[in-house]
Amino acid sequence: MKLIYVLITSLLVTFSACSNKTRQAELQTPVVNTGQTPTPVVSQELTGFFLKNTYKQDEDVKLLLFNNETAFNEIFGIGKTMNNQITKPDFATSIVGAVTLKPTQKQTTITVEKMETIGDACHLFINIETGAGQTYTSTPVYIFAIEKDIPAKQFQLYVNGEKKSAVTIQ
Repeated sequence: MKLIYVLITSLLVTFSACSNKTRQAELQTPVVNTGQTPTPVVSQELTGFFLKNTYKQDEDVKLLLFNNETAFNEIFGIGKTMNNQITKPDFATSIVGAVTLKPTQKQTTITVEKMETIGDACHLFINIETGAGQTYTSTPVYIFAIEKDIPAKQFQLYVNGEKKSAVTIQ
């Protein structure tokens, strides 16, 4: 009986070790098979903003890009509280991006797995996790800034490993 227990345990350890290596290899593999090495993109999360109620979300997940403050302020408002910090973007040197979700009554977290350029495209990989219900409706959003001199013409969004959308950088 002890021998069977030892064999089963060693098989489980072996399989879990293999699956972790496979997942790590998948994360390091370029999304586009161009033979080019991905270059990490440095981004800054912008905090203290909310999506205005006047903006109508037509997709479950949407990627927005902004080159100027006027367009950004049409969709986002400042959500100042006593405890938070407002991280304002510098539109002279940055492109501002936002990942927005439809309003929900579930706790929702958007996390960035990685952001990288391959060729003339910038690839943003995010994970969306939903949790327990809440008594109010919220609109999850992740806002970030990247340098304008990024060598990309297109931004591609991947959610939980699946390509969702592409937006041209103007």
